[in-house]
Amino acid sequence: MKRMLCVLLGLLPLGLRAQNEPEGELQWVRLPQYQLQYHVPADWTPVRQATDSSLVVSYFNPERTLCFSAGKARGAAARTTPAQALAGLARQYGVAANPPVEATFDGIRFLETTGTGRLNGRPQRYQALAAEHRSHLLLVYVTGSPEAFAAHRAEVRRILHSMAAYKGRAR
Repeated sequence: MKRMLCVLLGLLPLGLRAQNEPEGELQWVRLPQYQLQYHVPADWTPVRQATDSSLVVSYFNPERTLCFSAGKARGAAARTTPAQALAGLARQYGVAANPPVEATFDGIRFLETTGTGRLNGRPQRYQALAAEHRSHLLLVYVTGSPEAFAAHRAEVRRILHSMAAYKGRAR
């Protein structure tokens, strides 16, 4: 009996890890025009958008409760600073932003902020990063309901931590 209890207790960390580790295959996304590459879950749907101020690729999870976006500012918006870009994004989403902090992924130095608020009457949470990288102003952000953020925390972390400078074609 004691031996069985020890075995079960030994497996407990594996069960906890399984709950925290996201499932599903990731795919590389390489954006030479942004000089950025990252992973996204293979079952997330991409949507491209071009405006006079940005080029954005957004990925929606299957339930459409969470959205990851990577964008490059252009035109007059490209001359803003990362801090100004984050403030503008917070205004656009109608959320209260926390002061930005520095974060580095694969040598790309970002400013990062998080915030909560209401978008179209619904509670909204976001995590956003902005950086000047290889002559581009990059803006990367995740938006969704607070519940979706909590449910997909590990997946969001996996996506954001996969960001890297574009290194050309895979060999």
